[in-house]
Parts: sequence; structure tokens; C-alpha cells
Amino acid sequence: MSDDEYVYDEESGEWMPASELAAKRAAAEGVEQLRAQGEAAFDSLRGNARDLEEQVLANVREKPLTSLAIAAGVGFLFAVLSRR
Repeated sequence: MSDDEYVYDEESGEWMPASELAAKRAAAEGVEQLRAQGEAAFDSLRGNARDLEEQVLANVREKPLTSLAIAAGVGFLFAVLSRR
């Protein structure tokens, strides 16, 4: 196919140069690949967050006083930093 040849794009219902249609389709495929990669990364992060949450909950159950002291210390530091 030459660049001057027009083809019908069923998706848009328009006639366009073959090269433009090929570029449009390649871009759509690239977008789909990026979306799939983004979803996979998001699912992985979600799983990591669940694991971290479970570890924190287990540590709080095992050492409640230590956890309370850490929370109080973090709260104190946050209060000191927020005053500035």
C-alpha cells in the first residue's frame, strides 16, 4: 500500500490514508499494552500493601505496648514538625 491510498476505517466510519490508519492502530495497541502493564503493577502493589498490613497487624498483636509507644512517638514528631 502506498501513502496515497485511502482505506475505510470501520471504527471511525471515515476514509483515511493507509499510513494514518496503521499509525492509529499501532497507537491503540500501545495504549492497550500500557493499560495492561499498569493494571498488573497496580495489582502487585495492592498485594504488597496487603502483606505489609498483615505484618503490621501481627506485630501490634504480639507487642501492643511497643506499638502504642511507637505510635505516640510518631504522633509527637508529627505535631512538632507541623508547628514549624
